[in-house]
Amino acid sequence: MFAEAFDALSGRQAVLDRLCEVLMVRMLRHAQERGQVSGGALAGLADPKLSKALESIHEDPARGWDLTALAERAGMSRARFAEHFRLVTGSTPADYLASWRLMLAQRLLAKGVPAKAAALQVGYGSSSSLHRAFLRKFGTSPSDWLKHRSPEL
Repeated sequence: MFAEAFDALSGRQAVLDRLCEVLMVRMLRHAQERGQVSGGALAGLADPKLSKALESIHEDPARGWDLTALAERAGMSRARFAEHFRLVTGSTPADYLASWRLMLAQRLLAKGVPAKAAALQVGYGSSSSLHRAFLRKFGTSPSDWLKHRSPEL
């Protein structure tokens, strides 16, 4: 990393960006392997059973995920999965899924994707259902959020 950081070679920034990504992933793995992660998505990803459900959500957020399908991915009963998910991550599977979808929708909206297209890409059936989810989670509509958002998203 240091050689890339201080040598003015072509492609320097692209290489630094990738190396930083690799470093971050390696650090997260290190923390997970040593049980240094408590709560949240990282704790869920560190759990062998929950990680299968979380990875499924991350890979296909638009799918009609329900408790039964997620519990099957984890190889657990619905009740055990729901309780274990809440204990490990601190949220319910439905809340996690909604938060993940809304975060993805925010990214799409910030890139200029129309609300209807963003809604469909992340698993909401219409722009009005995305609008309602935005109001519940953020207390504002997608269009108002766009007007007042931080530019780094």
